[in-house]
Amino acid sequence: MVLSTREKSKEAKSKPEKAGSPLQHLRLGLSDAAALIGKSETHVLTLVKEGFLHRVGRGKYKPQDVAQAALKFRESDDRRSSQTEERKRLEAARARGEELRIAREENRLVEMEEVEAVFADILGTFRSELSGLPAASTRDLQVRSEIEKHLNGAVDRCRERFEKASDALRSGREVSLDAEEADA
Repeated sequence: MVLSTREKSKEAKSKPEKAGSPLQHLRLGLSDAAALIGKSETHVLTLVKEGFLHRVGRGKYKPQDVAQAALKFRESDDRRSSQTEERKRLEAARARGEELRIAREENRLVEMEEVEAVFADILGTFRSELSGLPAASTRDLQVRSEIEKHLNGAVDRCRERFEKASDALRSGREVSLDAEEADA
């Protein structure tokens, strides 16, 4: 049996609709669509402009389409922002690498091991020079012993400060060079 277009239309109208979707025939205006998703009318128009939401009539929208469009927009916005953050981190890492390369080429960047070796050598030389000072200053063994005790204490405090500064630099912490902190 062949049905004409008019008969098909009548048959389609006579069939009962699916019972699961009570909002299926509901249409919302722009302000109601905005209220549904808790955004402004401008945001709803942005959803339409960017292709997330389609009108079903002049200024009319299906509620389920509005909700789905808002969700899809949010998901795409989250994806874009995570990609933007990743891009920013990558650009920052590249910039830091470039800064280090330039600093190395300008001889403003040195290896910590080299710095420590130079300081250890200088401090060792200084300590050996100071070790002869008590004997050159007095023949009195008691006074000489007292001078040696104070010199050794001073050298040990310097060595401790050097080690603390080295550890701080290696771990990326700020190095404090206050004289008051050294006395504490």
